[in-house]
Order: sequence, then C-alpha cells, then structure tokens
Amino acid sequence: MTQPIVTNPVVPFTEHVNGVFPGRTFTIVGTVLSNATRFSLNLMHADDIGFHFNPRLEEGVVVLNSRVAGEWQSDKRHPLTGSEFKLGEQFKIMLYCQDNKIRVFVNDKYLTKLKHRVELYKISHINMEGDMSVQSLEFGMMGKVT
Repeated sequence: MTQPIVTNPVVPFTEHVNGVFPGRTFTIVGTVLSNATRFSLNLMHADDIGFHFNPRLEEGVVVLNSRVAGEWQSDKRHPLTGSEFKLGEQFKIMLYCQDNKIRVFVNDKYLTKLKHRVELYKISHINMEGDMSVQSLEFGMMGKVT
C-alpha cells in the first residue's frame, strides 16, 4: 500500500495511514524550532495513541508512551545526548514497525524502542505537533532488521 510523500504540512498535522504492519516505516524530516521545548509524533487509533514519541528538550529526554482507552500507560524515558535534536536544526526520524515493537532511528542512528501496547493493524493516523516544522513525511517499507 503505497502512499504519497507529504511535503511541508502545517503543524499540528494529522494524516490518514494506509495500513500499519511489520516492516512499515514512517520517515519524518523536520526542523526543531529555535525556541523549542518539546514536540511529539503519534501513531493513533481513534482517540487513543498507540505510539507516542515526545522529545522533551528542556528535560533532555525522549518520552515514549501509549494512551489506551483514554488512559496514559507507563512512560518509558530515554536520555538524549544533545546531538539528536538541536534548536533551529534539521532532523530525520524514522519509525520502524516490527512484530512486537516500534524502533526509532534519529539522524540514521538507532535511538530507542517501545513494545506494542496497541495492535499495529488498529493504527489509522499519524499526528505531529509541538515545536517543530515538518519538511516531509514519507511512508515506506523495510525488510527485517535485527
């Protein structure tokens, strides 16, 4: 199921996703705003969030989570080194969906992962919001990565 690249959407932004399954990738190229404190990428199912990726620059962490049946689950926090997201600079995030987790790569380097809390097939939208601009959102496929 191919889907066209989305270019220069206005943030906040939500786009329908034509299927989420193992091997599916989402690649976001964006720029951290010069006064940024945080932003988020969300893979959504109705009003729930199956995957929440939230760099909190002021805290020096990325928070991963899910909201199921309206309730936030337990946070997974991953420290940032400061090189992943710099104020006013471009970044590339790739979300790689696997059988039991979503792996996150930032600027072509593995950063972290979150085990599924919502079945992939239920995800219908991707959402981006917060202190960033987005140049492109690309939907892709990738083979198995160990």
